[in-house]
Amino acid sequence: MNVENLLVEAIKAGCIHRFEDLVELYKDRVYNMARHMTGCPQEAQDLAQDIFLSIYQNIHGFRGDSSLSTWIYRITLNRCLDWQRKQKRRRKHAMPGYRNTEGHNEEPLEQMPAGQPNPEEQLIAKEQIEEMRKAIHALPDKYKKVMILYYYQQMSYMEISEILDIPVRTVETRLYRGKQKIRELLINTGAKGVNRHGYARDGAITEKHPVQGS
Repeated sequence: MNVENLLVEAIKAGCIHRFEDLVELYKDRVYNMARHMTGCPQEAQDLAQDIFLSIYQNIHGFRGDSSLSTWIYRITLNRCLDWQRKQKRRRKHAMPGYRNTEGHNEEPLEQMPAGQPNPEEQLIAKEQIEEMRKAIHALPDKYKKVMILYYYQQMSYMEISEILDIPVRTVETRLYRGKQKIRELLINTGAKGVNRHGYARDGAITEKHPVQGS
């Protein structure tokens, strides 16, 4: 039995303090996904706490059929999507705001080019990131899940296959079609910089190989 399974068995046996070890082990990964989904540090913190509560409540259902990390990612992804659905119902068609509680945009410029960008370049980069996030969140769930895990969590096809319990080929297909749908969404909504900054160019979002299946 590996270390993670021993940790789970200890928690199941009533060693509540060992759940703190599990939280410490996965808190950054859980928060990271929640942060990408909500765009707001406080919202992400609240969502991460809710996710860990769900993990604790369901820990007795973990039987070791998959790795602990796979199981936790499944719960995290599903809870994040549940959060988004609630936000959509609450705000109708408005996307999550990517703003903190004071209304200031806190989107990190992780995709900024090297060097010191000027204010216009910073604005363009922020707009591009937000446009891409909105497009990803507008996708049907089966494509959205793959895109989130691949781009936000930087997972391999094999890891995504295990988490979503689908063949690797299906992961490839959904990623390819998700890119196509994002390209269409950005063009149809007239997103700023779609043509100017490369979103509509062949290969920027779509891939150049045929894909079959779904």
